[in-house]
Amino acid sequence: MDPSVAARLGDQAALDQRAVVASLAAAERAEFEGRPHVARVLRAVAGASEARAYSLERLAAGQAPSLERLHAEREHQHRAAAMLAEIILTAENVDERELAVELSRLLTATRSAARVLDAAATSLIEHDDVVDRFVPDQLWVCTECGLIAEHASLEACTSCGAAASAFDCYQ
Repeated sequence: MDPSVAARLGDQAALDQRAVVASLAAAERAEFEGRPHVARVLRAVAGASEARAYSLERLAAGQAPSLERLHAEREHQHRAAAMLAEIILTAENVDERELAVELSRLLTATRSAARVLDAAATSLIEHDDVVDRFVPDQLWVCTECGLIAEHASLEACTSCGAAASAFDCYQ
């Protein structure tokens, strides 16, 4: 595929994925406001955007090796952590303490993703795939904040306090 076409497909997929998150957040707000039908429409549109984003990414990245994506995601998580740290400092400087606390939780979760990706990249230096000596064969992700835990024995998320039932297992 022509690189410029692949880039444009990837750009549109990114826009669609952002629309998914924005629509889901707005649906949550609509529920809080007592507008369940607005919430339903926003969730449906989010589902449609997600399906389109996934299809576009498959088309755009279909030829790219998976290791390329892993390394790109590793860079992304490290950049996101740096950006969140900067935003936290700004929030603290303008006396937005509650916002800074919430962003600190997200920073902890982002750092956990970066740590797992760093371990995976280290494993790939010597192996064709990630081995469990570097990354366990089960990863648990908090659905509230995104923290990645490498063991299932958590009673609550160490970042946001969500119950153990808020974790999804990836194996």
